Amino acid sequence: MLSQARAAVTNSSLLVDGNLSVAADNASSITADNKAALESAGTAAGVTLAFNTIGWKSQNLFANALNALLGGDALGDAQPASVSATLVATSVNAGGDVRVAAGGLDEIEGRPVGGAISATISNEAVSLGKSTAASFILATNKLNTSRLAWVGPVLPPATASGEVSTPRIQMTIGGNLDVQAIDAGSIEADVSLTATSGGGASVGGVVVNNDLRGDVQSGVDHVKLVLAGDSTIVATEALDIRALLSGTTQSASPEQQAAASDADTGTGTDAGTSSDTGTDTGTDTGTNTGTDTASDIGADTGPDIGEIPPIEPIKPRTNVSERQTISFSGATKLTGVRYVLGKAGGGAATLPLDYSSSSPQQNLAKLKDALSALYGAGNVNVTFDGASTAAAPRYFVDFKGALANQDIGSIEVRSQNGVTVGVSETTKGSAAASTGTGTGIGTGIGTSTSTSTSTSTSTSTSTSTSTSTSTSTSTSTS
Repeated sequence: MLSQARAAVTNSSLLVDGNLSVAADNASSITADNKAALESAGTAAGVTLAFNTIGWKSQNLFANALNALLGGDALGDAQPASVSATLVATSVNAGGDVRVAAGGLDEIEGRPVGGAISATISNEAVSLGKSTAASFILATNKLNTSRLAWVGPVLPPATASGEVSTPRIQMTIGGNLDVQAIDAGSIEADVSLTATSGGGASVGGVVVNNDLRGDVQSGVDHVKLVLAGDSTIVATEALDIRALLSGTTQSASPEQQAAASDADTGTGTDAGTSSDTGTDTGTDTGTNTGTDTASDIGADTGPDIGEIPPIEPIKPRTNVSERQTISFSGATKLTGVRYVLGKAGGGAATLPLDYSSSSPQQNLAKLKDALSALYGAGNVNVTFDGASTAAAPRYFVDFKGALANQDIGSIEVRSQNGVTVGVSETTKGSAAASTGTGTGIGTGIGTSTSTSTSTSTSTSTSTSTSTSTSTSTSTSTS
């Protein structure tokens, strides 16, 4: 940004009954909010470039980046945001006050403002898997201002050519003479960087250059002055830089990776099969005289092929919905405090969430929105634990709807910056399970009795086979 303001009276003769004022002011400001967030199941790499300048000629991206790295202005030319109020080579006869002022016309609570840069810059890279996460920031905030309030036959030596050889100018003033140059420049920069990996390397780098320069000059030179009141010649400069830089790189430990990928699945199959077939056949042939009695009896009264003892049925369970508790503690700063939550086993994750150390209700609203988006609308209910405090709040997460009566798996903390986030499973979800009993029992006994009293032949054949098949499969997953 380039700017200037100028008020000048030159080569004139002024006759004023009242007051005379020659004043100029210029307030230049930049407010920049540059935030970038990148999330990937694989490698995540993010780079943020931010160049905010007032009072410097524009440059290309390469020159800006090089100046930021070198911390200078090797490839940049200064052109200050200037304000000048001058009364040059001019005689004055005024009945009241004479004021020549550069800057300070727009005072806020007594503090003049000349130039200001306010920049918030953040870059966050999150790798949900075991790949690399890299985050880099390259930023420059530069402010250059100048103020000049001057009364004389020529401009001051810094801008005039040659020696002052003209005669003095005449000024007759019935009141006061005020010549003032006032400037204030400020840079406020909040820069934060985060790189988080689920198991790979995490790399971060930050280079920030804050450069603030000011030049203020006021004077009365070669003036023959007749003054009834007071004369005040003032030059004031106030420069202020406030910079906050924070960076975090985080990679999951092997223990955290193992916990995230742990799944417990149990499957049981119970089948019992027994084959038993019974057939009784009796053939009786009698010749001559006599009595022939054939009796065949086939009965299944005991184990024949094999016996499998009965399996006790699985006791039914009641329906229980899962509850988890999210806790926060140890917030280290007021701004830039963020965290990321995700599903168990490296599943989908939320966007970075801002944490408020003073408003539990604000955190509650953010958690509700984020977890509803993560698990589906109507499937999550989030409430504040009234027994906790604003400094260390806790929130209950109850699963309902399509996720009721299920073992959900613990919510994962993917990243945390400026606050410690913990998740615990208060109540494990479960559903009433159907009982399955598999029993296979086969019993078969064949008995044949034949009695004949005669001169006859009696043949009796008995084969007993019974078939019983029972198969049951029960599967439970926890």
